[in-house]
Amino acid sequence: MNTHNHLISALIACRNEERHIEECINSLLKAAQHLKDAQLEIIVADGESTDETRNIVQRLQKLHPEIHLINNPKHIQSAAWNLGVATAKGDYCAIIGAHAAYPQNYLSDCLSASKRLKADVVGGVVRAKAGAPTLMAHTIAAALSRRFGVGSSFRTFTGGPRRADSVFGGLYTTTVLKKVGGFNEKLVRSQDFDLSQRIISTGGTIWALPNLTVNYFPKATLPAFTQHNYRDGIWAILPQKFGAPPFKLRHLAPLIFVSTLIMLTLGGLFWLPLLGLAAIIAGTYGVALTTASLHLAYKQGSPLMFIPALPVFFVRHFAYGIGSLWGLAQLFWHLIKKGIHNR
Repeated sequence: MNTHNHLISALIACRNEERHIEECINSLLKAAQHLKDAQLEIIVADGESTDETRNIVQRLQKLHPEIHLINNPKHIQSAAWNLGVATAKGDYCAIIGAHAAYPQNYLSDCLSASKRLKADVVGGVVRAKAGAPTLMAHTIAAALSRRFGVGSSFRTFTGGPRRADSVFGGLYTTTVLKKVGGFNEKLVRSQDFDLSQRIISTGGTIWALPNLTVNYFPKATLPAFTQHNYRDGIWAILPQKFGAPPFKLRHLAPLIFVSTLIMLTLGGLFWLPLLGLAAIIAGTYGVALTTASLHLAYKQGSPLMFIPALPVFFVRHFAYGIGSLWGLAQLFWHLIKKGIHNR
């Protein structure tokens, strides 16, 4: 007789994740051992990987029948998670990214908090870990744990359980996922934040547990980190093209900063005081950048980290901001074309 009251479906979206997929799955299998009144099924939605990802999952399947592998022909995360929700048998769904490893108490604490708080979504906070054994990778991870790098996001929560506008790797009731129609598959990125806003708009609640941390492995090289932030910047704006709600101020801060500098600099070509104002803002940013980099190196106990911290923070702000400018340009062009079409 089955004495378990709940079934959790862990939905993993992945594509070409041979470096992290096994650690991710193994962390969930260990977390399942701490569930008292629930069982776990793991659904891996693979976006037609061209590396060893599928072979790794298939090898683990032979050892663990609770692992299921499905194909995601659209390749994007939102489609993967929607496929997972459609396949899931659980009354709870954990939305999992393959670039993360979860603590052993993650599922049990999320389930307990979900029932105690009567929450629709519960999740922990992110602790960035180096994606490679290099100074640059460790610096990138450290920068993503600093307010100068991420602002007041779910990476920097402290204290007890608190209401949040989004969480990483959340445990969702399957009911709320189906109620709001799942993930918006028009969104290549930012789909989790869009989903969270729709849940909140329908009266749902999202809770973050700051004492519960997920290890996340960001891009390990500066070029890859730059490209990732540029794309994040685009998709901080572009979701509104598809009817998504506006994002929070912290997502728009790099756009405001970069566009202000550009406009003042261009305006300074015609009126010199504007160029002076741009220089003051840039100089102030330079001081803040240097201070934050020194503080990061001091906290990490590694003086050498000061040097890579400078471009890491700079890239975090400017690549994101330039990406947001490009996203804004695409949004405006979409609105112009829509206006012409509606005439």
